Amino acid sequence: MTCADIGEEEALRLIASAELRSEHPLAAAVVEHARAKGIELSEPSSFEALAGSGVHAVVDGHDVWVGKAALARAMALPVLATGCSAHHQSQGRTTLVATIDGQPGAVLAVADVAKAAAAEAIKEIRALGARTLLVSGDARGTVESDREAARHR
Repeated sequence: MTCADIGEEEALRLIASAELRSEHPLAAAVVEHARAKGIELSEPSSFEALAGSGVHAVVDGHDVWVGKAALARAMALPVLATGCSAHHQSQGRTTLVATIDGQPGAVLAVADVAKAAAAEAIKEIRALGARTLLVSGDARGTVESDREAARHR
């Protein structure tokens, strides 16, 4: 996570607070991470889910946008949208970008961790003669990274 002038903990607090009302699994991961760090979250005074893009919320008077890199590009913050995001995506992570009060806030990298029993379950299914497929809504690089990691378990 890289942060604006407000510092990492405050950026995470505002971003996780903005994600409180979101139903997206990535939002839940951000909220869970902040709570695990002992950060107290604030209920947003306004919240808007942007279908397929992210969220927009006002938290403690701060205008917070969180979502895909395309959201940062739309807000004319291309460095935030491409620099850190590209690095993390090449590592198989899903990235979220956030702006706080119109300024770069953070890039959050979220990684899926396959359950330890998944590889064994797939072997058993294949032993029964069934073909397995990996179907995901994630970016191709993320899926390929997850698949490669599962092969090495």
